[in-house]
Amino acid sequence: VTGIDLTKQLVFDATAKKQDLYREKKQTEQRSVILSFVSFPPGKVSSVKGVEECKALPGIESVRLQINQGDEISSVTTDGNRHGFIIATGRDREEARSRVDRAKEYLKVEYNV
Repeated sequence: VTGIDLTKQLVFDATAKKQDLYREKKQTEQRSVILSFVSFPPGKVSSVKGVEECKALPGIESVRLQINQGDEISSVTTDGNRHGFIIATGRDREEARSRVDRAKEYLKVEYNV
């Protein structure tokens, strides 16, 4: 998302090579990035909708849900049972937040009754 090769920078840092990719990166515009976790009410999932529509929205870098049709989901209590996440970018924090909020509107989980 930043355009900086973090793996390369870690190798430079570990080998004491004097190169700082953070300072070398010439960014012409400021960007903001938000990682937002999504959660849904507990229940047995009959369908999950809207993931592809979310991915197609401007500024949405990644959408990943850890739930599928037929899963019995519970309330989120730890990192390990999070239902998913959205990563969005924007010119500033407000635009990135707005994009996450809009993407969340597309995500729909239906439940077996």
